Amino acid sequence: KDCDVMFYADLHLHSYYSDGSDSIEDIVKKASAAHLKAIAITDHDTFCQKEQYKVLEKKYGLEIIPALEFSCQDPLTAKKVHILAYNIDENAIYTKQLLEKFQKHANNIRYQMAKSISYLDLNELLQKIHSPILYKQQIALQIAQQTNRSFIESYNTYFRGNNRLDYLFKETFMDVKEVIEAINLDGGIPILAHPYSYKSISQIETYISYGLKGIECSHPSYKNHNLDEIEPLIQKYNLLRTGGSDYHGYLSLSDARQIGNYGIDYEDYLRLKERFL
Repeated sequence: KDCDVMFYADLHLHSYYSDGSDSIEDIVKKASAAHLKAIAITDHDTFCQKEQYKVLEKKYGLEIIPALEFSCQDPLTAKKVHILAYNIDENAIYTKQLLEKFQKHANNIRYQMAKSISYLDLNELLQKIHSPILYKQQIALQIAQQTNRSFIESYNTYFRGNNRLDYLFKETFMDVKEVIEAINLDGGIPILAHPYSYKSISQIETYISYGLKGIECSHPSYKNHNLDEIEPLIQKYNLLRTGGSDYHGYLSLSDARQIGNYGIDYEDYLRLKERFL
């Protein structure tokens, strides 16, 4: 769907509890102004701040689905994979075990990244963030503030290209099979996020065998005719469709990632909700 289409729900948003810049209330307020009726805040590798949701739903007149986005790796292809999980919160036993292990590992690696930049003060950086994990966007923002460079320039210098810090400090992401199975065990809905970003199209049927329930079909990464390749799989396996803008506030890496630019219609939203009602 085109960016100027009005959607019922934007189900891929990030707050400052992970690598976004906005508070949850700021996101809900913007979603309400965009006339959305439902959203999901899918912070990376950390549970949603569900205790805020009831008050904000009543105040702004929209529904907030508990969700998160898992950073995974496929050992069969050695590629990164992101899995969105809906109807998941801090009471999820199996996913909690995976997240706690990954958070410890991720912080260890990303602290080393920050310490490798001589003019950064890690303790000062950690005092500024709301998240349980340090994210690359937060490191890049601190670099930008210290050097008077733009956020995008700082991010590209240290986290893209052949000299990026990812090559020096290797992260081990969660196994995609284990994540999909854990989400199902916890009563959640596992969805393959932006499959073209990490070139995971060829693995979709494998992920379905693990328990994948749907595909993100509206996202800034989609190009013309990409859905022509996805749609036969959706029909064959009766998969759910989700979609969202992948909004990160002023830490977004694309101007297209604005709340309400991408999402799903009412019928697809009902199909998703019916799976966990």
